[in-house]
Amino acid sequence: GGIKQLAKWLSEHPACRLVIIDTLAKIRKLNDNPRSVYMEEYQVGDYLKRLADQFGVAILVLHHIRKMAADDPLETVSGSFGLTGVADGALIIQRSRGQADATLWVMGRDIAQERQVALRFDSTTAQWTLMGDASAYQMSKERREIIRVLEEAGQALTVRDVAGLVGKPQPQVKIMLWRMYQEGQIRNAGDGRYETVAARTVPELPVTDESIHVSNRCNRVTGVTAD
Repeated sequence: GGIKQLAKWLSEHPACRLVIIDTLAKIRKLNDNPRSVYMEEYQVGDYLKRLADQFGVAILVLHHIRKMAADDPLETVSGSFGLTGVADGALIIQRSRGQADATLWVMGRDIAQERQVALRFDSTTAQWTLMGDASAYQMSKERREIIRVLEEAGQALTVRDVAGLVGKPQPQVKIMLWRMYQEGQIRNAGDGRYETVAARTVPELPVTDESIHVSNRCNRVTGVTAD
């Protein structure tokens, strides 16, 4: 009777534009001996789809995903393709346990091109933040990791050294280091070694009373302390 109750409520509240079902498992009626799991789940989605079209509202159905990975994100949705087959669109969040970053797949009939965007979860506000295109964000994340490794090393590193520290294949890291160098994010120290842009070799200058006097007069902070 849930569909009839929801239809009655929507008819009494014509200004409603969004209905959220959290979660589908809490309201759906399960058949003990379904002849077809696909057809049963398709029927559940079809009821909601017709209700949404009738009242001109968006119905967002929250559902679980399987733990097993799959090449097609739709295959990770728990159950059969019945639910995703009848829905106009699907939003699938994938996140590794304990990680703040996640990937959101956006796909559907009215979406010309499927999208994969990056999300970050803030445990303080319990909100997701859109970080942009997933592939671009992942690339920038890997580049930040490389820069961090170079900064912590305090010296120029070879491709093999960087690959070992970031845990990535050496050929992949070699291409990334070259691109970062071309874009001015890191420096090529020669001999196949790379370092951060800030890692400049500063020649040591002799310290004299005159240089101390000039430094103090210019109000600059230097590495020299005059007693």
